[in-house]
Parts: sequence; structure tokens; C-alpha cells
Amino acid sequence: MIEKNHLQKMLKDVLRRSRGAEDHRLMHPEREWYTSVTLAIIAVICGGYLCFHIYWRYDEEKPSASSSEAAVDAMYREQEIAKALQEFSDRKNKQAAFQETLKKSTSLNTLPMTEIFIPTEPATATTSAETLLNTPSTLEATGTDASTLQPF
Repeated sequence: MIEKNHLQKMLKDVLRRSRGAEDHRLMHPEREWYTSVTLAIIAVICGGYLCFHIYWRYDEEKPSASSSEAAVDAMYREQEIAKALQEFSDRKNKQAAFQETLKKSTSLNTLPMTEIFIPTEPATATTSAETLLNTPSTLEATGTDASTLQPF
């Protein structure tokens, strides 16, 4: 049989659900989707308005007839300018002198030259190392005598 407490519990449950159309669940995908779409549309509209406003404000500005009104008066400090020019000319002179010393120290005439023998005929399988070593140009380049050479 149904007791009074059980009936009151069922009645409370039914009345509690019918209080409003609001869903009290923590996650509600449809509600979150509509909220996200609405916020995105609002952000796009605000961004478009801001861009249009900035464009319109700069487009309305006309350049002034006299540029002297907009020019900022600057102080001319002659001594500081002279110091800076002197420093830059000193640097330029030092760089030019350094480049001259580099050119003199790395000249091609001071490098030692060595002669290297390059055979004009390709070596074949029958050509031995002794034959290549005994060629006249090899002996002249190395400054050795053919009688002192030993085969490998």
C-alpha cells in the first residue's frame, strides 16, 4: 500500500519539475551551442563596427595646407652633431686602414707555389706504381733520383 510519506515525496517531485522551463543540468549542449553562436555574432558585429569607425575617422581627415603647423620644433645641437660626425669619420678611416693592411698581408704574390704532377695518360691496370713514380716530371718535382726510389 502507498503510504503518506511516499505520496508527499512523489508530489514534491512533480511540483518541483513544473516550477519553470529552466533546465538545471550542469551541461546542456544545445544551450551552450546557442550561447557560443550568439557571442560569436556579437563579436563579429563589434569588430566590424570598430574597423569601420577607425577607417571613417582616418578617411575624414584632410591634410593641412601648411606643414609648418604640424611640424615639431627641434633643437639643433651643433656641438653634439660635430662630435658625432667626427666619430664616424674616425671610424671610417680606421676601417679603411684595416682593410689596406688585410689586402697587403694576404696578397697572392707572397703565397708559396708548389708544383704538382698530374699524369696526362690515365693509369691502367697494367701501369704499376713504380712506373708512375719514375716519370721525369715526378722526379723533377720531388727533387729525387730514380735510383733511390723503392717500390711499395
